[in-house]
Order: sequence, then structure tokens, then C-alpha cells
Amino acid sequence: MKEIYKDRSGEGLEVFTKLQTLILSKNKIESLKTFPSIPTLQTLNLDNNSMDDVYETIKYIKEKFPSLTNLSVIGNPFNPKIGTTQYTLFRNRISDNLSQISMLDGSPIERANDAVGILLRDAEKKTKPAEKKQDEIEEGQKTTIVIKKKAVIKATIDNLSERILKSNSEGNRFIKNDDL
Repeated sequence: MKEIYKDRSGEGLEVFTKLQTLILSKNKIESLKTFPSIPTLQTLNLDNNSMDDVYETIKYIKEKFPSLTNLSVIGNPFNPKIGTTQYTLFRNRISDNLSQISMLDGSPIERANDAVGILLRDAEKKTKPAEKKQDEIEEGQKTTIVIKKKAVIKATIDNLSERILKSNSEGNRFIKNDDL
């Protein structure tokens, strides 16, 4: 494949007014700050770049790519290793802040209203169940709650890892049967 774009700043992309897919993996991109707004962009692959600030990245994606539904940022410093609890929390952070994203790193986004999202947010915030005070929960119930959280988190991570590992190539992650 011939390299036609070498600028890491995004300069020049504004001429592509109907651009829907942009693959910029392995370009040592550190930030989207200087990238132009591309309202039609639906798929953005930024795998294996040098972005280390997830909040800055979220900010510029919101501002510059309002139609974006597929995002891949595997291999950037801010993206934890797939299959870890940190990665699941990272996915939830993306889901919470970029509501238009339906696919992240090749897998469907689970929205915050699902049971896993709620449990993980509780764990991340180190909050206790709102329905009862901690001293009102019996010892057996505490154990059950912990076991359920671990089981749900493990099941979600296993499922996510399996789906990503079955993908054979970079491009296949974004192609659905409806697109063929």
C-alpha cells in the first residue's frame, strides 16, 4: 500500500469533505488537537500511536468527529491491556463520554445502563450499594455480591477478549455482513 499521507498534525484532511473512514495506525500521533473537524467521519483507527491523554482524546473526538461510531485506539499509552479490569473501566469511560460510539477496539460498546457497567462504576468509585447501608447487609449477602461482581466482570472480559482475538485483520473489525 502506497503511503499518501505523512503529516501527523491532520493538516490537509479538511479537503476530504465526505470522508467516512480514516485509518491512521502506526503514525506516532500524540494528539488530535490540530486535526480538522470532519463531520462525516464514521470510522477512525488510531491504533499504535503515541496518544497518552484519554481525556484530551475524548474532548477532540467530541468536537471534531460528531458522526463517529467506530473507534479503535489499541496500542496507545492510555489504552490498558485488553482483558484486564482496567480495560473494562476504560471502555466504560469511553461509553460514558462518547455516546455516539457503538464500536470500540473492534467490539460493541456496552452502555452504562447494563449490569456490568453499573457494577464496574460502583467498584471504580468504591461506593456501597445505595439501597441498604453496609451494616444492614448480612454477611452472606456481602459474599454473594462480591462473587457476582467478579463473575460478571470475568464473563465480560472473556467474551470481549474472545471476540477481539477471533478477528484476523485490522480491516475485518469494521466490516459487517450488511456491508458486503
